[in-house]
Amino acid sequence: MIENNSELIRFNHNSVSLCNLLQNIANETWERIGFARTRKGLKIFETTITQNILYEFHKYCDQNPHTPIRMFEAINEPLNGNDIELIIQTSGGYVIAPLQAKIIYKTDNYPAMDHGNQINDLITYAKNVGGVPLYLLYNHYLDTFTHNGNLCGIKFSKEQYGCSLVSAYYLLNKFAFNRFDKSGNPKWTIPNFIELHPDIAVPWFVLGCCRFSKANTDSTVNLINNTKVHSVSLKHEIHTYQYEDLNLEQNWKPLNTTRLNLENDLSKENNSQYLPKYRIILSLNEE
Repeated sequence: MIENNSELIRFNHNSVSLCNLLQNIANETWERIGFARTRKGLKIFETTITQNILYEFHKYCDQNPHTPIRMFEAINEPLNGNDIELIIQTSGGYVIAPLQAKIIYKTDNYPAMDHGNQINDLITYAKNVGGVPLYLLYNHYLDTFTHNGNLCGIKFSKEQYGCSLVSAYYLLNKFAFNRFDKSGNPKWTIPNFIELHPDIAVPWFVLGCCRFSKANTDSTVNLINNTKVHSVSLKHEIHTYQYEDLNLEQNWKPLNTTRLNLENDLSKENNSQYLPKYRIILSLNEE
């Protein structure tokens, strides 16, 4: 059970630090993949990046004891996969964003997206919880890619696409719609980096930075208020939760950071359905 809402301590200044945390993770992901891909004999895996992200959130929470970030793990661990479920507080309540992580390959695309019925499992899970299904992409792009973006008044460079978000509905409709293999699973036309960046995918810092901006940017509306994503309408209604609603759930327990055995946990595969193993709640600072 999630801790009592009264124990969720608000803070006055760490919203900027959370924004920076997401930016730092994205920059490090970009550089880490690039380092591994440009040196003979080195390899880097999707699960390694996910492990690093969990550790960075844990370290941030440990160093900022009054932060309103909370980390949880599934109680029934053997039945859950390796995925992270983010819960983001907006002005209208908490919104669930189940994430499906995929790392870019040396071929500059994402072959692992073509993975059974995984995308439909993610969308089904999102429908069941009234959430927004997103793919979290881990990126580095070796070819020339000059980009100076601006979201929510924040100027950023290409390294912020180290961790980027794209709608699962967009990917399904654009790259796997009405195409099936012999088993009835979606048959993909695998997207490459340039097909998604910078026009479709957005840096994941929007989840921590744009909520605090007064600018009504498209990325904020699309990814946080979740009315429409990249001109692809969501196929289900988005439900907003109160923290008390989340507190009533019995499937989660606070992440026990004294026994983080992520390397072993994250090496397990669960190909049957989307069942997130970790939950991270990002709350707003108190108005």
